[in-house]
Amino acid sequence: MSAQPEALRLAEDLEIDYFGDVVAHDAAAELRRLHTENERLHQINQSHEMKLSVRGYEIQIADLEAQRDALLEALKEITPSMPPVDAPCHYGIVPQEKCGHCGRIAKARAAIKAVEEEA
Repeated sequence: MSAQPEALRLAEDLEIDYFGDVVAHDAAAELRRLHTENERLHQINQSHEMKLSVRGYEIQIADLEAQRDALLEALKEITPSMPPVDAPCHYGIVPQEKCGHCGRIAKARAAIKAVEEEA
């Protein structure tokens, strides 16, 4: 048998120890109300932490996080480092800031950084 929650134990103690005291009775009632509300909100939070409904599909948050982590590792493996800022790209054909290839590397590096800072 599980132990009684502290809020309910305190509410019971208030009513027993201060029999006839209106303030104690009101405090006990409020503790019970808050305990019930806390339990309700805890249940809602648990259900939202575990799953998310997207386009009619129930998705487990843990599955999304695992997928994100796998994609992040794959992106890290295939994304080369950026050449120095002053280095021309593609053997001097275009300046780095105009190079589509370097732009894609920069976007990938920025995405990796954003996810790593968030986690």
